[in-house]
Amino acid sequence: MKLRCGAWLKQMLLSFCIALTSCQSRHGDTGPSIEFSKIPPAAQGGRERVDTIAGRVKNPRPGQQIVIYARSGPWWVQPWPDHPFISIRADSTWSTETHLGHEYAALLVDPILTSATEPPTVGATSMVGGG
Repeated sequence: MKLRCGAWLKQMLLSFCIALTSCQSRHGDTGPSIEFSKIPPAAQGGRERVDTIAGRVKNPRPGQQIVIYARSGPWWVQPWPDHPFISIRADSTWSTETHLGHEYAALLVDPILTSATEPPTVGATSMVGGG
């Protein structure tokens, strides 16, 4: 009888532990993030050298938009300084033309920032991430 009770107790403890770990909340995945689905080749930029850059936003907040930068020397706002904000579609995707560069970056900006004018270039130390 002792053997059966011990096995039953172990089974119950194991089931309880599995139930506890499967009920944990996943807080790390709730913030917005940007994924790239198409990135132009790394190349020297120029006024006529353009390609499409595209991606998806996970968990965007209402009204948020994308600002794209391409680096060819300094980081340049894309596609043009007077048109810096890219809308996020209903299916959470976005795309735009970009001038070619050696690196690309995307920022997710809140609606309050979209009323401000973005500078046409940003210093290399202003961008965070790989590169």
